[in-house]
Amino acid sequence: MGHLRRFLFQQAVFVEKLLNKEVKLAHDLLQKANSTIDKEGIQELQNEAFLKLIDFVYYNNNYYRSLFNEHGLLPESFQDIKDLSKIPLLTKDIIKSKRDQLLTPSIPDAECLTRTSGGTTGEPIYIDVNKQARINELYFYYRGLNWMGWKPGDTMVKFFGGSLSKNNYPTLKSRIKRWVSGEVFIPAFDLNSDTAPEILQLIKNQGPCFMQGYVSSIYTLALHAKQLNFKGLKIKGAFTTAEQLPQDQAELIREVFQCDVKGFYGCSEMNCLGFQKDMDGPYIIPDEILKINETTHPETGIEHSFLLTSLYNYRTPLINYLNGDNGSLGNSDPKYSTIDELYGRTGDLFVRRNGSYISSIVATQTMQITELTHKIKRYQLVQNDYDKVEFKYQLFDEAELGEDELQKILVMYKERLGDEFVITPLLTENFISSKNKKHRLMINLMSNK
Repeated sequence: MGHLRRFLFQQAVFVEKLLNKEVKLAHDLLQKANSTIDKEGIQELQNEAFLKLIDFVYYNNNYYRSLFNEHGLLPESFQDIKDLSKIPLLTKDIIKSKRDQLLTPSIPDAECLTRTSGGTTGEPIYIDVNKQARINELYFYYRGLNWMGWKPGDTMVKFFGGSLSKNNYPTLKSRIKRWVSGEVFIPAFDLNSDTAPEILQLIKNQGPCFMQGYVSSIYTLALHAKQLNFKGLKIKGAFTTAEQLPQDQAELIREVFQCDVKGFYGCSEMNCLGFQKDMDGPYIIPDEILKINETTHPETGIEHSFLLTSLYNYRTPLINYLNGDNGSLGNSDPKYSTIDELYGRTGDLFVRRNGSYISSIVATQTMQITELTHKIKRYQLVQNDYDKVEFKYQLFDEAELGEDELQKILVMYKERLGDEFVITPLLTENFISSKNKKHRLMINLMSNK
């Protein structure tokens, strides 16, 4: 079955190349990248795309033409992608307030899809993405999955927002497309103790397969599988998305499903940002279609704030875009740039009275140091005021946490957060989730006051 799907997948790509110029351009770019043997070759592709983008936005985009003129910039002011530093930062608030100016009028609406992402005030922002950018992302997404171990023809079980009771394959065309791509969609929102046996059986029926979804979804499924002592699954790999991957949760997923657990990094505005080739390894950045830099956040002072530049989105050009994520960049791969560590979202950072911020990576690092993760099933830190933090936690069934062990956790968090914080423990099964039902490890409720 896998060989047939792989053959049909390859034939579909071949036909699309003949019928669709954007697909051919994406395929050609991928072929050039794959035939390039070193960083210099990839950087040449990146620089070429960057200079074309700069030339395009100056002559076709109202926002960037005005911005460049204001700062005395011309297309000739840019020699390579290092000159990105000449361009002022693009924030979510700018995108929200200047959406009309950011839209390139020469690219018709019919060629674009609109994506949404949260703004700093919680109001969504809208990003229109042209066809070439979307197809490039799709091609390099599949290459990233290939890096992680997936091959065309392999079954991929994907957790998504939806319901078991809904018809998730409404047309014959969509059913055929899902079958050829090997994708099986499972509603993450319905995953609970009642539905877990049905979902696990559905995955078992797929035979050898990969899984992809939020960390919280795959981790929760692993917990249910362990509790039910469910046998017969043949998971070849688990790919987590959209959230930090705590080491203790990765280890439990690996233990239960007997497979490597790797992270895929993307955001609403740009879906294809990084892939882990190795478990616990760095995220490999597809430098051919984007550039990631670091900066100190101009408002919060947080270091290692990401600046994203999409090299092919000409409809809503995102250049030096401050997307709200934080991490440490590196060059540990011989061919590509890397994200050596993801720290989390700016919105999940705690704030001190003096205005300084605390990275959300404190949550996972501290819990691992306590060596008590085998007892704590789920946890969350919630900041309600400048000096007040609630430590919410849930224990594994039959696990007991002694008072001395609880105090050890609280003392360690206090050492890392600061003496000013009063940390109150709460044993509970109720945690705060995002609108997409993602489990967040650190939550700052100060903005709600």
